[in-house]
Amino acid sequence: MRKYAILNNKINNVEKIMLYKKNDDVYLFFYDSDIDSPGFADKCVNTISDAEEICLEEFNVQLTDWILIKDPLEDCLEEFNVQLTDWILIKDPLEDCQDDLISPIRVKGRNLKQPKWGEYEILVNN
Repeated sequence: MRKYAILNNKINNVEKIMLYKKNDDVYLFFYDSDIDSPGFADKCVNTISDAEEICLEEFNVQLTDWILIKDPLEDCLEEFNVQLTDWILIKDPLEDCQDDLISPIRVKGRNLKQPKWGEYEILVNN
């Protein structure tokens, strides 16, 4: 499950936050822009409730601020007029690639367990 919130005003350089539940982990990704770009920071927490509480306390993100895509037929049609045929299916991220991007992009050296944070590479012929 992934959902995001766009802040009305930047706080500590954060403009957008993505909450991502992957298996037993919950991640918060922090962005300095509302476009599809790498987050500049992240945090792993225990539960979705913990993540939502952090976002409420630190960024004033209310539960109603989160944009959650549950069912494309109902929720997106109602809220955004997105038809089922509008969806573009994408694969899950490749191993070691960024969870917060659509393209197969990873931190350089991450696959070698020697990440060069802030440096990215696009995987080709994958």
